[in-house]
Amino acid sequence: MYGVTGRIGAAFDRLLVYGKGGVAFAHDINTLNDIAACMASTDLNRVGWTAGAGLEYAFNQNWTARIEYDYLGFGFETLNLPTPTFPAYSSSASLNVQEVKAGINFKFGPMKSGESKDRFFPFTIPYSPFANRS
Repeated sequence: MYGVTGRIGAAFDRLLVYGKGGVAFAHDINTLNDIAACMASTDLNRVGWTAGAGLEYAFNQNWTARIEYDYLGFGFETLNLPTPTFPAYSSSASLNVQEVKAGINFKFGPMKSGESKDRFFPFTIPYSPFANRS
């Protein structure tokens, strides 16, 4: 499953509160095993919609963390699953997905004049084999 979405929100100091929406795509595989141990399967591509909401917090100029909830709705599809036992069997199946995502982001960008290079790595490491040894 994947989607193409846009988001709009409001920022409160370092916190972004947003809503999102767009189009969702899924590849669905369905299988039927009948009473005579015969099997039929079908696969189809679905197009639906998605909506969600989330929070993103900026720790500094480059590092952010986010958590969001998404709902993906694909509706009902009629499935034709013929087997030798049931040659005209069809069914209806719906696909709706709810998901929670979390992430940490690093945003690349040029340093401003007079800014320390340490902003790209805001914490220190006690020992590093890559440290400059003079």
